Amino acid sequence: LHYPLRRQRQMCIRDSIMALEWWGDLDLAHDTLQRAPSTVLTMDWGVAIALRTYGQREEPEKMLQVLQGFPGNWLSSNMAGGPVGIFSGIAHQMAGRKNAARIEWESALAQTKARLQTEPNNSDLHTDLALLQALLGQKSEALQSIKIADELNREFQPLDFNPIWVLGLVGELEAAMDQLEDREITRATSLPAGGLKLNRAFDPLRDHPRFQAMLKRAETDPKRSPHAK
Repeated sequence: LHYPLRRQRQMCIRDSIMALEWWGDLDLAHDTLQRAPSTVLTMDWGVAIALRTYGQREEPEKMLQVLQGFPGNWLSSNMAGGPVGIFSGIAHQMAGRKNAARIEWESALAQTKARLQTEPNNSDLHTDLALLQALLGQKSEALQSIKIADELNREFQPLDFNPIWVLGLVGELEAAMDQLEDREITRATSLPAGGLKLNRAFDPLRDHPRFQAMLKRAETDPKRSPHAK
């Protein structure tokens, strides 16, 4: 009885990811979300996609609306993971509410530290901690936390781009580009042109010549862009 609805949710999530990562089309991603069953926005993946879409469309109130409808306080998704306070803080910052953003980030920081008490070897938590410290302007603390996360991640590359985001936020642009180019060498197809254009993690790198060269490579590679010739 529930199979058609489950299938519809899966297709909406798939189509939204394709719109963001492959096509690089915010309008298409938005239209796909509008057609999605309401239950999509109670799922981690659905919320993550909505946050990516509304964030890049500069629609902070819609980001907050999505988060208010999410039943948990922690997201588990490669597209947007960690305490929801990371993203509500970003939405408030986008709307010009700096104090509200800081309150959300400080609360999320306390949540993350509490989880680390019981999971000290969880690299994702150390990365979440680093991201929050970077957003709060705590550069030395963020670099120390991301160093710990990197040491715990020696055996494999993380699937998300939060470590690169952290380095960009604290102004370590060359180190961020080093990591991003390493990923391009090992998993170029995980860096399609659409994703490079629409992932907030790369915002600090937009004007960097190395990032612009990478985007050009992606845009001219048929394996990384549907518009390549």
